[in-house]
Amino acid sequence: MIGEDGTEEFVREVRPALIAACTDKTASLDTRTECCSSLAVLCYLMEDDLSEILEVMRMYETIFSGSYLKGDGSVKVSGAAVDAGACHAAALDGWALLLPLLAPGHALALLTNQAPSFARLGDLLEAVSLEVRMAAGTALAIAYETVTDDDGSAESLTDLVDGLLPRLSELARDSHKFRAKRDRKLQRATFRDILKPYCNQFMIFILTIILISQHLQNNAACKARTLARKKNRDKRSAALAM
Repeated sequence: MIGEDGTEEFVREVRPALIAACTDKTASLDTRTECCSSLAVLCYLMEDDLSEILEVMRMYETIFSGSYLKGDGSVKVSGAAVDAGACHAAALDGWALLLPLLAPGHALALLTNQAPSFARLGDLLEAVSLEVRMAAGTALAIAYETVTDDDGSAESLTDLVDGLLPRLSELARDSHKFRAKRDRKLQRATFRDILKPYCNQFMIFILTIILISQHLQNNAACKARTLARKKNRDKRSAALAM
């Protein structure tokens, strides 16, 4: 269908139906979950209208916002929050898939001025659902990579990202016995993969510091040798002159 005549018409017909199914609270959670995933792929591959993509992303946020922390900062642990975890995760995955379609500056403005913010995405790392926690970690990594894609700079997010790293590290090492063994293993593997780029950046930073330090030490040692040799030459010259 991609690239063939009628693609635009196909998208115009299917997208509204999928959006309606995603937001239909009378539909089963399994149906809504599948529609969230299908809609994201459809928009990613076939939708060229940025305004339509933004509309779908806003719709996704209304779904996974159900896993945000409560007003008092506590985690939603109700049965409904647990049951809807897969649907919320699918919506969050869909949102994250579409975010890189925006220009870095546009994506940063979106995360700064509209929901979900980086802080809200960080809150989802505390969600009771394993699927939501993993989707949140992936979304954070994609969001950070997207907004820094143009020149590698997003100074306004540095402190926030640094603040999230301890929680990401904790999730990568999570060994709480109340979680199923499979869930613990899957969560640790997911967050280790998410942390790899940050760990690599940190190691590069440390290596750079070491190399600079060694360079300065070598320069100092070279300068000291030069001064010592100059003094010895001066002494030999004075002795020969006598």
